[in-house]
Amino acid sequence: MNHFGLPHIGMSTPWGRAQHIKRIAKGIFSVSTPSHGGIKLSRERNGKVPDYMREPGGWYEEDCDWCIPFLVFTADILAERDEYALKNIAEGAPIRTLRNWRPEAFEKFFGTELAPGESYIKDERAKNGGRLPWESDAGLAAAGK
Repeated sequence: MNHFGLPHIGMSTPWGRAQHIKRIAKGIFSVSTPSHGGIKLSRERNGKVPDYMREPGGWYEEDCDWCIPFLVFTADILAERDEYALKNIAEGAPIRTLRNWRPEAFEKFFGTELAPGESYIKDERAKNGGRLPWESDAGLAAAGK
């Protein structure tokens, strides 16, 4: 897979072949496939993402990770005046998504500690002995946890 070339229709992505590509800002692209998608960052952009949030290859999944480039590059995205991006940022969607799905990254990025009830994932871990209900013992062992 070409990790850092310019995205193009038909290219291989982590979710299949790219069907639609939209430039959000310089080096920031929305990429979709018939079944899924996400945000693709150029090598230069990805290198500016804090290491604790950086995804190898610059791919950020559309459900939980898209918020990372939106938060790191908010000013550049806003400057492009894309209606969809403006609406998401104005409604606080990137902040909510990071807080709920990547609470450790949220806390480090914003220099705060989330209280109970402020993050779905953090609350689920608290209720389930430090892990998520869908994590198996075998999966945790394989991940070294």
